[in-house]
Amino acid sequence: MDPDMSRSMLAAGEKKAMELGIRVAICVVDAGGNIVMFERRNGPQLASTVIAQGKAYTAVARRAPRR
Repeated sequence: MDPDMSRSMLAAGEKKAMELGIRVAICVVDAGGNIVMFERRNGPQLASTVIAQGKAYTAVARRAPRR
């Protein structure tokens, strides 16, 4: 995955989280489900790190459309 695209996806997630006023962990994965970028904002729930990684992997495994 292109690093610029990964950064763009991460930034879009951060922007949406800020709009919603929530604290999140964001995980970007490649087509094989491997972590390309990961960021944990200040203050999300402890499990958010594992959950974000699992959701990203599941999206690839289920071939979910990009948003």
